[in-house]
Amino acid sequence: TTAATTATATTAAVVTLPAGDDSTQFSPSALYMLAFGTLMLNTDLHTASTMRTRPRMTMPQFVANFSGVANDEVSARFLCDLYVCIATNEIRMESDAFADSDISGWLLVRKGRRWRRQYFVVSNHMLYYFDDERARKPSFICPLEALAVRAVANSVAGQQYVFEVVDPNAATLKCCEAKGGGGGVLCDVRVRALRVAARDEAERQRWLTAVHRANISNPYFFMLKGALAAAAAAAAAAATAAGGVRRRLVLLATDVAHRAVHWPARARAGSASPYTTPNQYCKKK
Repeated sequence: TTAATTATATTAAVVTLPAGDDSTQFSPSALYMLAFGTLMLNTDLHTASTMRTRPRMTMPQFVANFSGVANDEVSARFLCDLYVCIATNEIRMESDAFADSDISGWLLVRKGRRWRRQYFVVSNHMLYYFDDERARKPSFICPLEALAVRAVANSVAGQQYVFEVVDPNAATLKCCEAKGGGGGVLCDVRVRALRVAARDEAERQRWLTAVHRANISNPYFFMLKGALAAAAAAAAAAATAAGGVRRRLVLLATDVAHRAVHWPARARAGSASPYTTPNQYCKKK
């Protein structure tokens, strides 16, 4: 998280990290990708086997994920060492990770058709809620990256002072929820919006301000979005070019059919074809 935040804040700086006896330099975009990939690898390797639906990521797969990323700044050797490090040393959250929170308190959260009372905490650009104020493990985790938080004007299912957290760039939020409540294994979940109700307008405004301040940009998302947009533009240009070639081939085939049908009769009548070349036929059409 610290590495990702550093990469976000310094867009032109170069961060130097030790790699054995060498000194490897990474640009902010490569550093952010490393931080993101490390967290995803840690989750993949150390999730309980009973909750998995596919095999764990292998070292070649992890290295392949960085192929072509950030101009191939990250070497395969570095990625292999990183894989071994994460595989043998799980990244664990400290028990006092929520002590230095931006805001905390009891709120109502919309779960299905009901409202449930949960203890919410905003800390380190993350939104958590717990079944109990003294609980150490959260029941729900939502990274506050490139999200939007807004007040809901009308009451929702009998509750006023509602606000919601949504992703303006996607149909659902990327969240984790504990199976069986707090203390269970965290699993990926997709929700359209996280709707929360406060006691009064003053409390709602405090939470809106705190969540808005904790929300950070996601350069990884926008980097991928730009790459996808460029790929889509290239595909559209290729399709347009292919369409032009296809049109010329269709016209050429039509011309050939036209010649085959009409030339014998025209030859007997002593007349020539009005189209001597395919290009003339294309221009005419």
